[in-house]
Amino acid sequence: MGDLEGQVHGSSSDGGDDQSPSIFRSANCPVTLKFEEVMYKIKEKKGERWPCGEKSLAAERMILKGISGTVLPGEMLAMLGPSGSGKTTLLTALGGRLGRRLDGIITYNDKPFSNVMKRNTGFVTQDDVLYPHLTVTETLVYTALLRLPNTFTKQEKTAHAETVIAQLGLTKCKSSIIGDELLRGISGGVSDNKGQDPAQVKQALVTAYKSNIAGSLKVETQKLSHQFEENKLDNKQSCRWTTTWWQQFSVLLQRGLKERRHEAFSALRITQVLVVALICGLLWWKSKNFQDRIGLLFFYTGFWSFFPVFQAIFTFPQERSMLTKERSSGMYRLSAYFISRIVGDLPMELVLPTVFLTITYWMAGLKPSLINFFETLFVLLYSVVAAQGLGLALGALVMDLKAATTLGSVLLLTFLLSGGYYVTQVPKFISWIKYISLTQYSFKLLVSSQYKADETYDCGANMNCTVGSHPMVKSVGMDNIAFAIVALGIMVVGYRLIAYAALTRIGVTRQ
Repeated sequence: MGDLEGQVHGSSSDGGDDQSPSIFRSANCPVTLKFEEVMYKIKEKKGERWPCGEKSLAAERMILKGISGTVLPGEMLAMLGPSGSGKTTLLTALGGRLGRRLDGIITYNDKPFSNVMKRNTGFVTQDDVLYPHLTVTETLVYTALLRLPNTFTKQEKTAHAETVIAQLGLTKCKSSIIGDELLRGISGGVSDNKGQDPAQVKQALVTAYKSNIAGSLKVETQKLSHQFEENKLDNKQSCRWTTTWWQQFSVLLQRGLKERRHEAFSALRITQVLVVALICGLLWWKSKNFQDRIGLLFFYTGFWSFFPVFQAIFTFPQERSMLTKERSSGMYRLSAYFISRIVGDLPMELVLPTVFLTITYWMAGLKPSLINFFETLFVLLYSVVAAQGLGLALGALVMDLKAATTLGSVLLLTFLLSGGYYVTQVPKFISWIKYISLTQYSFKLLVSSQYKADETYDCGANMNCTVGSHPMVKSVGMDNIAFAIVALGIMVVGYRLIAYAALTRIGVTRQ
């Protein structure tokens, strides 16, 4: 996308005099919102004293009781009421984001809330959910590119973002990052005596609303409603997605790379890998011992299983609130988000193990052949991608970092212990674990990239033994290499499909 700030500045110069653009436009799908006898209850735990101690009882509390109303197309309404009266709860229910324990009837054009409808509604959450490392301009431009329809050009979408920045008095801080509680940015508020007063902003929005839509509201609403009834199929198609899959993927990929560039090039992460690589290189310096070399290959398997798994586990739980918010608004397809996230994370996941192997391979004295080196590198990267998939699946399934990391530790330790290095004679009743163990297949392929079964090594007492007869090698075997490659491939794809399926429950409309 290039420099977003530069694009926004260029766009604003073309139409900067218009401070009240047509923000409010005639809807392609006019909606009549009706709600009847809406009721919502929550359960509260109350403690009661009993002779044997205090007992917790669940009591129901009524938040909404018998609320009814109608909102016609084009109406601009405000909801007033004291704190705790249920305003936010009612708005959340009308926005299709409150499905549990909700009674009553809420319809949109006499139909229940659907995924098509949520893509044509805007909902501002009570708490800000923003990417802390993006600037104000980047945040608004990416949102405009995703939400505004293709009837606007890219330059027009950028111009709309600039208009919003100007009307909210954020011009001076548009190049500042958003920040959060741990990162200094504009999140704490912008102190600017020359900025626009909130009342002025509200008045500007009302003026824009009146000048652009209110004058011809009745005629336009009747006209569009008539068209909507005549051609429901076309309207449904036009309301489905505002942008194409490729546009969503492209914008999400660019946004993700900008947001996570601080993680990808984290000095701590890079230093960790380099230090471990140097330590391994020194410990196995020009090793001639076959047993030690096998140990190094198994260390590759273990380290590059744990490292990518625990990096990937954090992926989706950290973005759960943002994903819920944007998916609830129908901003993009889940597949576009998922693929963009995988593609964006993959390069750095492959760069670090490549650097690690390049350092340790030649220092440790493994086979000094480029063919063997690239075979080992391919196997290592292949297993890293499989391990990353496992981490993505665990994070998406559990969505709780403590639980996911605990489960990941147990699984990986189980895989390592049954991998044939620590225990060469695994009991039959538990030997099935090796068939689902990514470390088992990775270790087998790494050994095969360095040795052949009929090769010999010095096994002491002036004797030479074949590699295939070594207890650890014999435990994992050097046959069925094709099966191991296919098994890892199934894990690469399968774990990601599990992660995708788990994410489908995020931001889904409950009817």
